[in-house]
Amino acid sequence: MSGRLDSKVLVVTGGTQGMGLAFAQRAATEGARVVIGARDRDRGEEVAAQIRDTGGSALFVRTDVTVEEEMARLVETAVSEFGRLDGAFTTPAAARWPVSAKPTVTPGIAPSPST
Repeated sequence: MSGRLDSKVLVVTGGTQGMGLAFAQRAATEGARVVIGARDRDRGEEVAAQIRDTGGSALFVRTDVTVEEEMARLVETAVSEFGRLDGAFTTPAAARWPVSAKPTVTPGIAPSPST
């Protein structure tokens, strides 16, 4: 396949459903080499196979985006398999935020941009 993303290497998290899936499929049709990261191994392998079956380039790496080491492995796999990483599309299906990351609002006082 060829198109606007010829030979680009892209990591896609949440690439087994919704926007992530749609992006992974479209990027592959535009010539990108797609590395899909998601928690569901069976679905991830299925999506990568579907992309390859239609002429695209894709592989799957089981990834929990809330685990730093797994995100590092996802990027490292993209680089080791394809020689570089050109971009990322991150759409985890269910983001989990640490309690400290949730903004707090006190009546009458606007939260600061850093919260």
